[in-house]
Amino acid sequence: MSTYNIGSVSGQGNVFGDNNQVTNQIAVPAATRGALENLRAALRDNADDLTDPDGMRRATDELEEELTADAPDRGRISRLLRGLLLGAGTVTAVTTALEGLENTVFG
Repeated sequence: MSTYNIGSVSGQGNVFGDNNQVTNQIAVPAATRGALENLRAALRDNADDLTDPDGMRRATDELEEELTADAPDRGRISRLLRGLLLGAGTVTAVTTALEGLENTVFG
């Protein structure tokens, strides 16, 4: 595969090809990865205060899978974030981490 150095590319679903092979790689921005790690840390540190910490971890795994999918479904991402927010209840550290993640994803 060739390496393309293209300054700045914006928009969704940018497609680059080589040798008649098309690849569509969506890289999760570093800020989003950092926000996911913050969420995982908040879930780990506050597991005793959550009603279903295992369910929250599974939902976070699903969210990460969707964020790193070839064609992320913004609706599914939004639904997963809402579900996580409901599951967080009044655990401020988790709700704060979720809000930070939502800001990196949706701006």
